Amino acid sequence: MPRNRTTSAQASKSTTQESRANGTRTKSPLPKGLKTSDLVDYYTRMVQARSLDERIWALNRQGKVPIAASSQGHEAAELGSLLAAEKDGDCFLFPYYRDLALKVAAGLTPVQTMMSFMGKAGDPYSGGRQFPLQGADLPHNIIQISNVVAAGLTQSVGYA
Repeated sequence: MPRNRTTSAQASKSTTQESRANGTRTKSPLPKGLKTSDLVDYYTRMVQARSLDERIWALNRQGKVPIAASSQGHEAAELGSLLAAEKDGDCFLFPYYRDLALKVAAGLTPVQTMMSFMGKAGDPYSGGRQFPLQGADLPHNIIQISNVVAAGLTQSVGYA
């Protein structure tokens, strides 16, 4: 005789509906250890990265920024990589030149980002003398960015 199986989504929906009906919350919809403030922080970092990315593209189209290497659509994956590395504490990240969202999530400010892309002296990595964002961020365990596709694979294997 076939068993009646309830998916986790159905169970969660049922629990949420029951708790709303009697006015109390019996179960948080968030995974254990995750707070609403964490979600707001993560979302803010992703939106900031996307906004900077869009602005850099606009400036590139105007001829004010020579290089625009987009990370659009990768914000969540890059933030997730950073959060996992920070949680472990002993991981190093080997990014690609399109990993703007990773650097922004790690704390690169909008001003520093624009200085880097515009080749200005305020670039925190090279003073505006290198490709944008070219530099290690050792406090966040982020190794020097490579412009070569998949170069991080060999570098990370060598590190491991």
